[in-house]
Amino acid sequence: MKKEVDLYAEVLGAYLEDRLPKSEMSLVNKVIASDIDMETILAEMEQTAALCDLSSDLHEDFPNFSDKFVLPTVPEPPSDSSPSIPGAF
Repeated sequence: MKKEVDLYAEVLGAYLEDRLPKSEMSLVNKVIASDIDMETILAEMEQTAALCDLSSDLHEDFPNFSDKFVLPTVPEPPSDSSPSIPGAF
């Protein structure tokens, strides 16, 4: 499951950065168009990205960020709840 989530996140990130080949961009567009929740999430991500100042440096405001920040561990869901996206990647 983690591999699938990582792959979907990587593909979605590349989609948002317009770095996918045309065929994959088309496939992601179809998946998004067929799933209102995915469409909503994508719109929220694009709105948030538009508000971000990408020229700023987090380490200027928080010099010890790398020493203090730790990503939380996300538990694996039960194997019977794996997402199913028809025709996805």
